[in-house]
Amino acid sequence: MGIKSSIICLHLLSIINFLPIFALKYLGYSKLILLIGGIYSLILFIAVQVIIRGLKKEKYWSWVAGIIILALHLNSLYIIICVIGLIGMFNKETRALYSH
Repeated sequence: MGIKSSIICLHLLSIINFLPIFALKYLGYSKLILLIGGIYSLILFIAVQVIIRGLKKEKYWSWVAGIIILALHLNSLYIIICVIGLIGMFNKETRALYSH
């Protein structure tokens, strides 16, 4: 596992974050709650895409931000995706790629 597995996991997280919005819609939550959740998911999606672009360009800040995003999602239902992503981030070759 390397940086490619981490990028795939970040892509999955950014897309999966939209799923609860659809669940809230079917549960009958108000449009304001759906709007706030949708805006949050969209901001997170854009941020993760910027992080992925930085990872592809081998930017140190994106490596740190990717670790933070994956670590913040560890206490969710997506724990397996996060663990795989973090293993890829802390891989020996990946750490060497992003070291100062």
